[in-house]
Amino acid sequence: MDWIKKSLVVFICVFAVLQYRLWFGDTGILATKEIENKTQKKLNQINNIQAENQSLRERAHFYKKYPQSLEGVARKALGYTRADEVFVKISPNSTFAKKTSQH
Repeated sequence: MDWIKKSLVVFICVFAVLQYRLWFGDTGILATKEIENKTQKKLNQINNIQAENQSLRERAHFYKKYPQSLEGVARKALGYTRADEVFVKISPNSTFAKKTSQH
């Protein structure tokens, strides 16, 4: 009967070690779930970047097809002016802006 108790204790210890490795080891269930979550996040990032790249490709194709549209973008974003033009910017705090907003 003594050997049965010892065998049972050894079996329980081995089972506990295997269960620990199954749940908490480097290749255990928890580690696998964490890797799956990280993988899913990276795939989402890749999909977002691919969508952004596609949008940029479409814009580049548009600007290659219609180069005159670049002037409008440059005027709006960069304040681009032609050589014979004068750029005037009116600040919202200026007296002229206040006078025109009151009328």
